[in-house]
Amino acid sequence: MGQVCLISGPPGCRKTTWALQRLQQHQGPCAYLQLGGEKAAGLEQGEDSGIDLTWLKDQVPRLEKPATANATDLKQDNDGLTLIEVQQFHPPSKEGVEGLGDDVRSKLEALQLHPDQLLHFGRDPELPAKDTLEFSKLEAWHTSLSGCVWDPNSLSSF
Repeated sequence: MGQVCLISGPPGCRKTTWALQRLQQHQGPCAYLQLGGEKAAGLEQGEDSGIDLTWLKDQVPRLEKPATANATDLKQDNDGLTLIEVQQFHPPSKEGVEGLGDDVRSKLEALQLHPDQLLHFGRDPELPAKDTLEFSKLEAWHTSLSGCVWDPNSLSSF
């Protein structure tokens, strides 16, 4: 059986960087999915603009995005690895998927994904604790990527 690993943590704690390292080490087929977490009181969730998946796919070209059609195939593949990233400001209050909240659980069920491993930045020793940031407010900046570009090298993933 393949492995499904869910990692959670606050925005900016380097979940995607950890995912890249894990995906690069994995030799078999792999997939990556980013899910929005539960809306915490007074804390804004970052929007998934697709840039993390684009960057990861640039670094790991064989990377897939799991959909209902291929999620089960990846799970059945003995060498398959599916990484799911979830934004959570605080460690899950309960063990297992119950601690992830109703929105995340319903998205996982819709994709028929059942994580074998759940890790949270700042709680689990498999993830680097020193990179975990404390957030009380997420400040986000959005801009169009059309028009004049000041730093073309920063857009290398596109």
